[in-house]
Amino acid sequence: MGVLKKGCRDRSKAISILSMNLMFSLLDSFAADRNKYAPILYKALTFIMVDSYGNLELREEMLNNFINLFTNIPSMPIQILCDPLMK
Repeated sequence: MGVLKKGCRDRSKAISILSMNLMFSLLDSFAADRNKYAPILYKALTFIMVDSYGNLELREEMLNNFINLFTNIPSMPIQILCDPLMK
């Protein structure tokens, strides 16, 4: 996961978006399987969202992925994402 987190912060838009999409794909699988690493991955994506909020392309892609995630897995707690964004 560390490589993907670094990839999300890469200067290349293609690499950062690809890394973020792969992390969301992992989170979707982990959450469906109730994997113990799903919350860690979810928090990592939340921090990436907050850190890269100024990057319009990445932010839009992340928001679309979060919308899909919450649609596909309604039990996913949205509060974890909302708290840092509201601050």
